[in-house]
Amino acid sequence: MPMTKRLSNNLFQAIKPLGLAILLTAGLTGCASLTPWTQMTKTECKDGARDFTATIPVNWMRFNQARYFLITRDGSLLDGIYVDRIKFKDKLEFTKKQFSPDMTPQDLAEVEIDNLKSDQSSNHVEISDNRPTTIDGNDGFCMDYSLMTTEDGLKVQGIQCDFIYGQWVYRILYQATAQHYFAAYKNDFDTFLKSFKVTAKKESPVASK
Repeated sequence: MPMTKRLSNNLFQAIKPLGLAILLTAGLTGCASLTPWTQMTKTECKDGARDFTATIPVNWMRFNQARYFLITRDGSLLDGIYVDRIKFKDKLEFTKKQFSPDMTPQDLAEVEIDNLKSDQSSNHVEISDNRPTTIDGNDGFCMDYSLMTTEDGLKVQGIQCDFIYGQWVYRILYQATAQHYFAAYKNDFDTFLKSFKVTAKKESPVASK
């Protein structure tokens, strides 16, 4: 799943901390745009590509040109909330393990932990907590982790939460630098996660094969 270096190294090298007004599109609302960045001015976002709604922190920015949902407050190298979903048997970013419909939340967590630890762009990976949770009525897990990026030695903290919905595994992530940013915006992520709702009709995993 997305992490500062985990999802797309080239993408995150291109996204610098937001400080230049030229990147912003004033007055745009909603959750999608043809412009690279959209300033979030509404508290609710409806994401049609991944079929979910959630409460969005005001003054965060939405990046519109990624294959996954991404919002950031100060630039994705510093902080970000990400949402992705993949189908069973789809290849993950780094591990050879795969998801399957019969997995328990703990099984999902084991796959994600292996995926995280298999990423060569980070080291000193530590899982400080791995707990069951419920997201929009669906059983899942949340894990707290920290890591050090190999390229610049940046210490990062993150929370990743997964759950199965029909034929999909939803993957929700908050990641930020350990110094200042993680603690500064964790409440924003908590609100986002608590309000997260899938809008798609739940399809049988068997029917999706």
